[in-house]
Amino acid sequence: MGVPSFGGTSFFPSIINRIRFTSSAQPVCLHVFPMIKTRKSIAKKFKVTGTGKVLRRTPGKRHFLRNKTVKQKRRMGQDKSCSAGVTRFVKIGCPNKF
Repeated sequence: MGVPSFGGTSFFPSIINRIRFTSSAQPVCLHVFPMIKTRKSIAKKFKVTGTGKVLRRTPGKRHFLRNKTVKQKRRMGQDKSCSAGVTRFVKIGCPNKF
């Protein structure tokens, strides 16, 4: 019956073409996975610390600052940590940050 055929071409030569034998005769796969792109909108809004926590900026420090107390404005200058649900989306959107 011979070699099985998929789509009119032989299946085995395509596997053999992807495998290269090094000097130690161990097969090495040459198939390269596609690059996972970073969502730039997520990368600009969130920061990942060295321990893996995700930080975000505090909203509300652009305008109408006259109506806010000094304590409010001081605390808005600090980054806040994100919840677990937001952290999951940041990990999906920015895989190279983790």
